[in-house]
Amino acid sequence: MNPKITLKGLVAITAIALHAQVLFAQWNQQTFGGNRWYRINTVGPGWTAVGVGNFSSANSPLAALHINSNLLTPSSNFNQGQVFRTDGPSNFANTWQMFTGGQTGGPAASEKFRLFVPPSSDNVFLRSSVPGANMQFQTTLTVFENLSRNA
Repeated sequence: MNPKITLKGLVAITAIALHAQVLFAQWNQQTFGGNRWYRINTVGPGWTAVGVGNFSSANSPLAALHINSNLLTPSSNFNQGQVFRTDGPSNFANTWQMFTGGQTGGPAASEKFRLFVPPSSDNVFLRSSVPGANMQFQTTLTVFENLSRNA
């Protein structure tokens, strides 16, 4: 066995092992009853966030899911300002929802907000999902509009 190749291999393995937390996240495909989805591998160090883009230790994700297009290489398919997009079938309601709760051992998750387009519609709806809750439109701490079902 060539000692130079062995030493290079040990150095490479050590470097990869030391930087694996920053460079790569392991995704595991899960399949249950025809549904396929991915989750972060929980083996090893605990994961705190998922960053899409060019993150470093000086510029790490600032939310559970952080998309940063500022550091991505420009694409001929879209400009860097086009950060997030979803496409859904027009014959179904296309919905984004916000929930709170749902922690293990805590209260059940409850829907607080929904943005949706009904099936086969061009209309867009914003909905506060809590009965009697207000919806406020703000900049900083100034309330510009407070919509209430009692108004």
